[in-house]
Amino acid sequence: MNREWLSSRRNDSHTTDHNASVLIFLLNPAALASSDSELSGSIQLLLTISCALWWFVVVSCAISLPFYWYAFWALWRQRHRWRHWQLIILSIILADTIMLCVMFSSLLIAKYFHDLEIGPILCKAMVFSTNVAAFFTNWCWVLIWGRRFLAIYQPLRQFRYKRSSRKTITSILLALLVVAVVVQVWGILFTTEYNVDGMVYCELDHALTSYATIKWVVLAETVVGYGVPFLLIVLADALVLYRAFGPDLFTTVTSEQLSNSSGSGIRNNSGVPIQWDTAKIISEHRMKERVKRKHSLILRCVMAASLDMLFNLPDYSIQIIDNFISLREDPDYMRLYYSLEAATYVLYFLQYPMIAVYIRWLLEDYKSQSDRSNKRKEVSYSDNLLANLVSSKSSTDKYKRDVCPCLPPHLLEHRDLHRGRSRSVEGSSSLLSVNCSSSLLQGSLSVT
Repeated sequence: MNREWLSSRRNDSHTTDHNASVLIFLLNPAALASSDSELSGSIQLLLTISCALWWFVVVSCAISLPFYWYAFWALWRQRHRWRHWQLIILSIILADTIMLCVMFSSLLIAKYFHDLEIGPILCKAMVFSTNVAAFFTNWCWVLIWGRRFLAIYQPLRQFRYKRSSRKTITSILLALLVVAVVVQVWGILFTTEYNVDGMVYCELDHALTSYATIKWVVLAETVVGYGVPFLLIVLADALVLYRAFGPDLFTTVTSEQLSNSSGSGIRNNSGVPIQWDTAKIISEHRMKERVKRKHSLILRCVMAASLDMLFNLPDYSIQIIDNFISLREDPDYMRLYYSLEAATYVLYFLQYPMIAVYIRWLLEDYKSQSDRSNKRKEVSYSDNLLANLVSSKSSTDKYKRDVCPCLPPHLLEHRDLHRGRSRSVEGSSSLLSVNCSSSLLQGSLSVT
């Protein structure tokens, strides 16, 4: 997220102090009132865009923060039964919430309390928090996609390491946070605030570094903080889709096909006979649900990759191009560049309310799935209990018939009901053996 702050470029010998980025007045839009008559048309456009962006960022923060707080509260209530992905989502929520709070408070303080001598501190805090949050959250999404990839390709491993997985995820998140802080620490060291005729903006500290050096740092940070995570997510999506739509380990056969099959066996759509040792029999309803899940999977993968490119790639690209070509210093492209930079920044910042809404939807969807899973477990438990009762009843009847072959089963049931009390299988069996022995003895005596 360092693009918008580093894009304010000043050349000591060729440009004036007014030639800055669209966010020159992001910290103090009140400077518009005293500068209208002194600036050219391009700079006036720049000031107008900066003021609009100030309000856009403030409103976006005010809308996004309640959603993040609700998601954090909903996750914190379930802290005793967290899943692995929920711990990563909680880390994303905390990182984005801290960043939005720092930016929201800094903008308000700079506008309404600009007499305070804390401008450089606010500038460094905004640059550092936005950079660290962007780096950290991008790699957190990689962890979520990686967990899904492992769950599909190695499903048994998550049960093998179930006890230590939470500790492992926590260690990875802490290590990732340390890496993000170390990689983005240059935002604190090499940025400062400039105040020229009431116009306040954040920029590189020219006393410590130059653009010829820092542009390579910005390029490396962009590749590591966004390029590599994006490629890993796309690769994970491609592999997941390949497993979902690739060749199956088992040939699925519906129960309807099995009931309608002839004596020659079941054949697939190509007419090849199906081998029963690799066949998997499911109902037609479950087959339709499986196809529906596949379509939902490909839709989620395509939408996630497309939205990520839409929100991030234009802003990263235009800043990288400007660092090497300097479009803002060309009079022919100055207006176009400022307009494009503002549009890409709006797209970039729109992802925060979108992520907040997506996280809330994800939590609600997980809750509904858990409720459905619990209902299925209850139904399965009831079915198993009924099956066990039927099995026990059948076993008891069989045991009675084996122990006392002299009496038919319906007479045994009639005798048990006539006595008016139930007994265990063992007690019934012992008593039945005595009764059967006495009846056999009486029969033998009568015969003799």
